[in-house]
Amino acid sequence: MNWARLRVFTNGTADVFDMDGVTHEFPDEEEARMVLQEDEFSELGTFDEEDEREWGMSLRSLSSPTAASDDELLPKMFVRAE
Repeated sequence: MNWARLRVFTNGTADVFDMDGVTHEFPDEEEARMVLQEDEFSELGTFDEEDEREWGMSLRSLSSPTAASDDELLPKMFVRAE
């Protein structure tokens, strides 16, 4: 599973940090979400049991990666099914 982090700022702009360690900036959340959808990203809350079977992963075992910095976050942006 590839993760992407979407942040929306108080001024309405947004950015996306991807598993390649690149932060992409967008003028607004809508454009950021459109790009994520084009890249076939989905929100974690939209997955179901069919996705679990397809990936061979339990949804209960998944949680959005967190870290104090992007450098620490980067190695957590890809999760391999076991």
